[in-house]
Amino acid sequence: MKAFIVLAALILPSLAGAACTLAKTTTLPIQYSGSTMVAPAVRGSINGTPAAMWLHTGTASTLLTRTAAEKNQLTVGAGTPGRAKLTSFNVGPINGAVTLPVVSDNGYPPGFDGVLGADVLMQADLEVALGEKEMRIGCTPPGWAARAVKLPMLTRPSVDKRVRVTVKVNGMDLEAQFDSNAPHSSITDDGAAKAGVKTTAPEGPWSALFATIAVGPDSVKNVDLPVRATYGSNAGEPDVVLGSDFFRAYKIYFANSERQVYLSRSGSGEVFAKPAASPPSWLLKEGESGNADAQLALANYRYADWKVGRAWLEKAANQGQQRALIELARIYRREKKAAEMVPRLRKAPVTPRIALELFLTQTAAGDKEGARRDLAAANIKGWPAPIADFYLGRLKMDPMYDQAEAFPALGKARLCEVHIYTAQLSEAQGNHHHARQMMEAWQRDCGTF
Repeated sequence: MKAFIVLAALILPSLAGAACTLAKTTTLPIQYSGSTMVAPAVRGSINGTPAAMWLHTGTASTLLTRTAAEKNQLTVGAGTPGRAKLTSFNVGPINGAVTLPVVSDNGYPPGFDGVLGADVLMQADLEVALGEKEMRIGCTPPGWAARAVKLPMLTRPSVDKRVRVTVKVNGMDLEAQFDSNAPHSSITDDGAAKAGVKTTAPEGPWSALFATIAVGPDSVKNVDLPVRATYGSNAGEPDVVLGSDFFRAYKIYFANSERQVYLSRSGSGEVFAKPAASPPSWLLKEGESGNADAQLALANYRYADWKVGRAWLEKAANQGQQRALIELARIYRREKKAAEMVPRLRKAPVTPRIALELFLTQTAAGDKEGARRDLAAANIKGWPAPIADFYLGRLKMDPMYDQAEAFPALGKARLCEVHIYTAQLSEAQGNHHHARQMMEAWQRDCGTF
């Protein structure tokens, strides 16, 4: 019996019709993480360094973030996306040397290190109990499976391990895909039309009312479900996505060795929760329990009283959440209270971007000499060292941009970051016109990136 799933460059055999061979079931706690979006994640390691990996059953491939590649000093090959070789990649029983694609970002640290896709997650039997914040990988069915709804997995291309089942929307059979990373369940406009609901895409997000949505014998009436535009007739996308709202409402056991999905209501939230202007209860619970990433997410909601959002941002920053500290430092600089923020940045965990924010905040507070001294002492290596060198006068603007764009695999993200930090320097120096120009450049190059 095997105790580990040994990866071989993530090219793994299908489990269809094969017996599960893990010796024991491994339970991994789920936590919510992310700076731009809070999503379920589990802890693992990259070359022995702890890593937060988003749990993403709706994506085909496992991948790394640019920030993780730079943090672990990985060499990223040319191409889009670039790829990086890992001598060790570990998540529970998943262990091996692999080569993974590296995805870029829009210049803000994402708050997680990578994404666990279906290519890895579905190589054994998998239980996801998001309401209980646990994931289990193994061969022993959970005790609740005997009483569960049981659905056959639909046949998929052998290279695509994402799980789909048939659901009924207004009595019509549609393909649904499980996506633990999607904030909400949704349906395509083509899927809505198949179910007899005509939709016209307005500007921005939209939804439609469906009389019934049935997953096996479980049926929900009068569902106001978000609608998304269909990519194209040949895209092969599912009609319906069962998102994290569905995962919180059900315990889900992917019995890949049987090609079956087991479902049991967990009683944790609505099955199909419509996006709302106010924070959902699960996110409030996370924030109130001290999850700094959730506190940052709560800070970004629009409240009738702006002080509510500001209080959440302060809480996240007090815990050292990097994105929260960066956002708060920029607010304090705009409010002409930079001097009050300097001590908080000094106490924060030392990272290259916190060092850059400290420089900007000291500069805005009038301590230019201290700003230069502290940034030089930070001795930033690799990226974003060119930005630090620009701040310190060691590098001109054009060569900084040249270095940002020199490596196509990561150049776009680095270009975005250069736009942001050039704008912030101009703002800290009182050159508001140039700051606006640079943020317009960011919006042009990176706003939809």
